[in-house]
Amino acid sequence: MFNAVHNAGSSVHHNGMSLFLATVPEGVLFHHGTTRPESPSDPDRLAYEIEHAEGFTRSFGGPPRQTKPHPEPMPGGAANEQKIIGRTTHLSDHETGWLHVYRTSRPLQFLYVDGMSGGKSANGTPDTQDYLLRSDPSYGKAEREASPTIDLGERKRAQSLCKLCKEWNLQGIIRMEAGFEIIKCNFTDGMDQVQVFRRPGSRGRGKLWAETQHFEYLRGVAERNFDIRSSRTVVDYSSTVSAFFFPVNLANPDPKRPDLPRLSEASHAELVALKRIFNGHY
Repeated sequence: MFNAVHNAGSSVHHNGMSLFLATVPEGVLFHHGTTRPESPSDPDRLAYEIEHAEGFTRSFGGPPRQTKPHPEPMPGGAANEQKIIGRTTHLSDHETGWLHVYRTSRPLQFLYVDGMSGGKSANGTPDTQDYLLRSDPSYGKAEREASPTIDLGERKRAQSLCKLCKEWNLQGIIRMEAGFEIIKCNFTDGMDQVQVFRRPGSRGRGKLWAETQHFEYLRGVAERNFDIRSSRTVVDYSSTVSAFFFPVNLANPDPKRPDLPRLSEASHAELVALKRIFNGHY
């Protein structure tokens, strides 16, 4: 619980089991990288750090990738790499994408899902979203068994989560992947577009530039290593609802990872009761 809003803590305890209400104050800047100059018309991501968003303006459509393998890869491997939620457009090396900058025009209310809930892995990082919030225990099961590196329908997940947010009068979901991000349900609700500009392509920049961008990306997201920081997001700890508070089966079916709690083994009755408590709380 004490690691719930810490970047490093969520990386270690990446199967989060807790939910919080959080407020983003007026005047906070967010960034969105894309291949198009138009604002998203569907739910999509906002990055707290410009380096995070920059990755989605490049030809490979994601944060800079390390050319050498990690000595200790994150659970789920390539499945943890962030993917664009909306319609994807692949750019060639000489083409460029767009960086959007937004500013909140009023305080916005979000649901913060702890752990590495933005990570796309088969190890349980999306459990709270899929088993508890979406009440869909079978979601992505066949896909996970067929290929643990696939996207697991991130766009569908975002759309269904935003339907819940509308019922609760919330503007989206705050999650952590490499850094903190927001699934913003409606880009015209409570935000002003400050700037949209093209970003340079990667053609002719060389291997050193690509490797430098990777470390710039890590440096940027590490700015929130200790917490999200109250100047950007205020977490209401009194709103905490956690599976750790109730007699829910959090056993991991993988005998090799008993340290990672899961909701996959929780009974239907347990999940229904937990969600009822959650709905009553919010």
